[in-house]
Amino acid sequence: MSLYQKYGGAEGVSKVVRDFYDLVLDDADLSKFFKNVSMAKLINHQIDYISSALGNPKTYSGRSILEAHRNLPITDQDFYRVMGYLSASLVKNGFEPDDINTIEKLVFSLKPQIVRLEKG
Repeated sequence: MSLYQKYGGAEGVSKVVRDFYDLVLDDADLSKFFKNVSMAKLINHQIDYISSALGNPKTYSGRSILEAHRNLPITDQDFYRVMGYLSASLVKNGFEPDDINTIEKLVFSLKPQIVRLEKG
């Protein structure tokens, strides 16, 4: 069984993504990245992306991680703060520690495509 199925499919992923963005947008240092962004569109995009990453058989067809983050001055510090919010959202939604670890490893593998500034 995929993580997507294990945690409730689109509905489960949607809860995690919405909780995640609630935390991120409440952080003044991170919310600046979303000033001119349609959050409804971004949330739907993230639900599709994360669903695919967790095993949804529907193929993801949106922008790549590199393309989506190319022009953003994201630092290591920003990245790790976001990782913390993602982990908190997964815990809140009942993800098991081993599954959280698996997801964190996946996100960490994307760090070179996200971070633009080594110091923050």
